[in-house]
Amino acid sequence: MKKSLLTYLKSNRGVALIYVIFLATVIAAAGIILWQTSAAGIRASQTSEMESKAYYNARSAVEIAMGLILVDVEDRFETDDTYYGKLGNPQLSTSPMYNPDGSEAYDFAFTINIENDEEKDETVFTVNATGISGGSGKEKTATNIQFIISMTDIIRSVEGGSDTIGSDIPAVISKDGTTNYVLFVSSTIDLGSGSPYIIGQAGTNKGPVLFNYSSRIVSDDGGPGILYLGPEAEVEYPQNRDADWEEIHFGNEIRMPAVPALPGAPNIPEIPGLPDDSSVVWSDSVLTGGVVNVAPGTIQGFRRISLGWNDVLTLSLSGDAAVVVDKFESSGTLRIDGTGNLLLVVNSGLDRGSRTMINANGDSERLTIYYAGKEISLGSGSAIAATIFAPDASLDTGYPTDISGDIIVGGKSITFNGLSHDGTLFALNQNANIKYSGNRSLTGDIRTDIFSNGKKTEIAAAKLTGDMYLSNTDAEFSVYGGSILDGNVITAGKKVEIMGGARLNGHIIAPDTRASISVTGGARYGGCIVTGGKTVNVSGGSNLDGALIFAPNAAVKMDGGVHIIGGIIADTFSATSGTLRYEEMRVDDLPVFIEPTEDERTNWRVNGIWKKG
Repeated sequence: MKKSLLTYLKSNRGVALIYVIFLATVIAAAGIILWQTSAAGIRASQTSEMESKAYYNARSAVEIAMGLILVDVEDRFETDDTYYGKLGNPQLSTSPMYNPDGSEAYDFAFTINIENDEEKDETVFTVNATGISGGSGKEKTATNIQFIISMTDIIRSVEGGSDTIGSDIPAVISKDGTTNYVLFVSSTIDLGSGSPYIIGQAGTNKGPVLFNYSSRIVSDDGGPGILYLGPEAEVEYPQNRDADWEEIHFGNEIRMPAVPALPGAPNIPEIPGLPDDSSVVWSDSVLTGGVVNVAPGTIQGFRRISLGWNDVLTLSLSGDAAVVVDKFESSGTLRIDGTGNLLLVVNSGLDRGSRTMINANGDSERLTIYYAGKEISLGSGSAIAATIFAPDASLDTGYPTDISGDIIVGGKSITFNGLSHDGTLFALNQNANIKYSGNRSLTGDIRTDIFSNGKKTEIAAAKLTGDMYLSNTDAEFSVYGGSILDGNVITAGKKVEIMGGARLNGHIIAPDTRASISVTGGARYGGCIVTGGKTVNVSGGSNLDGALIFAPNAAVKMDGGVHIIGGIIADTFSATSGTLRYEEMRVDDLPVFIEPTEDERTNWRVNGIWKKG
């Protein structure tokens, strides 16, 4: 019992108990807390300061009374006495305390009654508390509070529902959104092969937990680790091995958090209203450079624009306008000048694979390009600043290419070699394959977000900052070849792979039950993996630093010299080598909401019944 209460004292829920045992040291601090609460109460209720002080003094008395109950709950202490106390005074008294002038020198008084509810076969504790403010004269104010709580709810408050008072089993996810375990699973923890090393407290609802001679679970200081074992859980280890861990058993299974749903998809930009052919004023001349003034509100058409490497064509605006180009052939430069925004409709010609310079270094919000062709192929050195709509086109770029603005494409093949893209790629085709390569260096202000309806997205030898959203339930995502991705991967699909020395810093959200996650081949990862799938594999010397694997339906496997700092929540866990070290992780800042599993009933203040007056 003493050991259990010592554990309880160290917990957050032991505050009231500390008030009593260390009364001389803590009552002053309690007064600070209560005064802050009191001040808030005054502002909220607009009652008088005296009444509020009396009320919170009575609440303080209930706190201290519950401390006494928690200390002596199994010893059934005498309940005939009335206890008197004053915040800031290190003693409780069973007699009223008075000042030299005869005024009352206490802030509160309380009694504790213990009765047996025969109908429910339950022991019930009743605390009757009085808070006093203003001395004993006419100005004195007193408030009475009654608090009623059962023995069952007191025990649940201390240890969260298990059989032994004081065991204080931590929740998988605390109500503040933090993790408590280096490893917690619904069933098997298999450390029966190789030499896996686990640092931190682990737990299982059902077990078993399997050890061999070499596997270890230790505390942060290298001492025995703690295993929390549910009602059916057993530990199996070789006959001649020492059990160099501590076991804490609990009677009811700890609730596992649920897998959250997929977040909503981003909005796809709407295709702009296109000019009717009959409204276009056509020119049959071939533009090869120079300056063309485009009147506001007009729709000018050019059958052909043909620019050589050194040619420059400037479209000068004095307001919003539209230009239609039947055929665009250019390795030169097209500039946008003046004021206003331009809609540039190109029917063909962006498939030549030549250098394409359109509004380079300009304001991408001033130019919208609509391309009616089936393919866009941009040659080396291309640069475009615009929102690009190409609902029927595939897209590929040569090394290097710079694009500023959103890209909306409907083709199947999207291949970027050395692309620096500041904007969002929207791949609308449900069979789209996206591949990034070229390994251009990251630039601090460049952000590339990807939304894809397609089946495959590869980051191969590329460096990107931005989030991925994959809506296809068959989507596969992979990052490899030394690539770096700083951003989240949110997928409705079935596979996520980080491999080949790649690095991903961000969260992976894959709620589908078919989802498979793998981190292998010396990859590095930091973030939270949230999956509803059945498998998570970490292997091949990979390094997960500041990582939480949240996979309550999955078999999580760790082997091949892996190092993980963070935690794992899974259905089962097996390891043949590597190190798993606890670091507190947070789930309250993810793209999805993971509900904390800490039972509010473990707070006696919530379990009991409060009555005022």
